[in-house]
Amino acid sequence: MTFDPLARFLNQKSARFERRALLRPMSSSQVVDASLQVYRALGGRILFLTLIPALFSTVAIYFLLDYVIPMLGSTSDPTNVETQIGEAVFVVALALFVALPLIIFSASYAGALACNLVSDHVNGLVPSPQAAQDVALRNIGRIFLFGVRQAILGAGGLILGTVLLIAGAMVDTSYPDASGWIALLAILAFGACFVVAPLVFSFECLTIPVMIIEGSSVRKAALRSRQLLKSVGRNPSGMPAVSNLFAMVIVLLLLLTIGIGSGIGILVSIADVAAWLETSLGADLSNKLLQIVPTFLAVWLLVPVWSVTSTLIYFERRVRLEGYDIEALAQDVWRSDRSHRFEL
Repeated sequence: MTFDPLARFLNQKSARFERRALLRPMSSSQVVDASLQVYRALGGRILFLTLIPALFSTVAIYFLLDYVIPMLGSTSDPTNVETQIGEAVFVVALALFVALPLIIFSASYAGALACNLVSDHVNGLVPSPQAAQDVALRNIGRIFLFGVRQAILGAGGLILGTVLLIAGAMVDTSYPDASGWIALLAILAFGACFVVAPLVFSFECLTIPVMIIEGSSVRKAALRSRQLLKSVGRNPSGMPAVSNLFAMVIVLLLLLTIGIGSGIGILVSIADVAAWLETSLGADLSNKLLQIVPTFLAVWLLVPVWSVTSTLIYFERRVRLEGYDIEALAQDVWRSDRSHRFEL
C-alpha cells in the first residue's frame, strides 16, 4: 500500500476496473480462465500462507497410506476372529480420529485463507494476509465441522462397507450364507461411495465461500450453496462450471504428478541427489522423502486452485442470480460521490 494519495487512488481505481471484469456473468470456461488469472495474481501470498497446512496434510496422507491402510491386510492372529475384528476397529479408529481430522483441518484452513484473499481481490480491496489469517482462525471451527460433514456424507459408503465386512467376519462361522450377502452389500457400499462423494462435493462446493463471506452456519451455507447452483428462470445451472472445476483439478493433478515426478527423476539422475540423500539421511529415509515431495507439491498447489475457483463461481452465481455486480457498482458510486470526493 503506497502512502502517496494520488497513487493510492489510481491503484484503487484500477482494482475497481479489474473487479468489474470479474463480477459479470461468465461461462464455465471463462470462470476457469478467470480463476487462473486470479491465481497468478494472488498465488505467491496464497502459497506462502498455505505451506504449513499442506505439510500437515501430506504427513497425514502418508500416515494413512503407509501405516493405517496396510494394517487392514495383516493380523497378529489369523485363527482368532475376535482379534482380527479388534485390530480392524483399531485401524478404522486411527483413520477416523487421527489422520482424517488432520487432513480436514489443514484443507479447511487453507481453503479459508484462499477464499478470503480472493474475496478481497474481487471486491477491489487490497488482500491482507494477516486479515485472511484472522478470518480463517475465527471461522475454522465451523469450516472444520463442514469438512467432517462432507467426509461423513462422501465417505459414508467406505465406513458402512468396513462395518459390514467386520459384521460378515463375525457371522461367517455361524451363518456362512449370510456372510456372503453381507460381503455383497459391503461391495455395493464401497461402489456407492464413488458416486455419492462427487455429488456431495459438487453441490456443496460453495459452502466455504458462503461461510467466510456471509457468515452463515454450516447447515445454512450448505443449503445456500445448492440454491446458488440451481437453474433459476432463464439462468442456467452452475453445475457445468463445477464440472469444469473438477476436470481442471484432475488435469492439473495429472500434469503435476507427471511433471514433478519427471523433474525429480531428472534432478536425481543429473545431480546425483539420491546418493547424497542416502549418505546424509540413510536409504529408507531418502527414498521416503523423494516419494513425499511430489505429493506435498500436488497438495500445496491444488487446494488453493479449488478454493480460488469455487470462490469465483460463488460470485458469478450471485451476479447472475442476485445482481451482485449492481451492488458493487453502487458502492463504487458512493465512494466517488461529491460529498466523499476528498476520501482517497
